[in-house]
Amino acid sequence: MLKVLFYTLMFISSQSAFSKDLEEGKLAPSFEAITIKGERLSLAEQTGKTVMIHYWATWCPTCREEIPIFNAYFKKHQKDGLVMIFVSIDEPNDLSKVKEMMKLYEFPIAMEQDTKAKAYGRIWRIPLTFVVDKKGVLRKNAWFDDGNISEAVLEKNITPLLQ
Repeated sequence: MLKVLFYTLMFISSQSAFSKDLEEGKLAPSFEAITIKGERLSLAEQTGKTVMIHYWATWCPTCREEIPIFNAYFKKHQKDGLVMIFVSIDEPNDLSKVKEMMKLYEFPIAMEQDTKAKAYGRIWRIPLTFVVDKKGVLRKNAWFDDGNISEAVLEKNITPLLQ
């Protein structure tokens, strides 16, 4: 019983520390990635742009349904300063699956092992999206995790951040 209590307390304390790093309305934690095309991306270099960091996987049915919606939104708003980066949590040996699935899409794609994003926590649940405004402030902390993405949801919640 003491072991269960100990591990429960450790989990709760690690979750509270994790949420402090990802508090909406505060500066977003550092994020860096090398895309599957070899390009380096850094959240710090995106000041003046609205950035969506989206975690997904090829084996996730909800993720596969959402990608075309995100792509259409990206194409419509890229000129407004929208930056999207999709981070696949697929295994490294599944890179060819990731490339094949994403070859028609225009936003940058990275593999999780090629990112430096420790403060975003261990990603174990997907899809998961973080939105950072033009000033580098975290505006949405994984609010897309209910699988209820539509163009209307993106327009309502993201478009105002592009103004």
